Amino acid sequence: MTEKNSGLELACWMSQLLDKKGGRGIFVFDVRNRSSVTDFMIIASGTSSTHLETLIDAPCKELKSSGFPAHCVEGKATGWVVADFGDVILHVFDEPIRQLYNLEDLWKECPRVDWEQINKSPLAGSL
Repeated sequence: MTEKNSGLELACWMSQLLDKKGGRGIFVFDVRNRSSVTDFMIIASGTSSTHLETLIDAPCKELKSSGFPAHCVEGKATGWVVADFGDVILHVFDEPIRQLYNLEDLWKECPRVDWEQINKSPLAGSL
């Protein structure tokens, strides 16, 4: 895996994992030309507080066990949980909070990534 593609591959892998865990409305935005904080923004919804926790914990645990822990996880038990992985920031919402903040509208000018079409695992290489 190349440094240039590492964020993209990580975002797609995380989105596929969220999908397998029942995440809803998964969007990946390429914000490299709009943000100095991160390269990719993932937005997804869960159906309950337990489901939100599952959607955050799954990638966090997998990446931590591979030596790449999240820099920060904030908002557990609030309806909006954010996990910062450097090149990728993951937002997991309950549906009412997601509709209230409408991050998709904030990033609507950014290209959306077709995460279902990229089938590389960042864990297979040297993330």
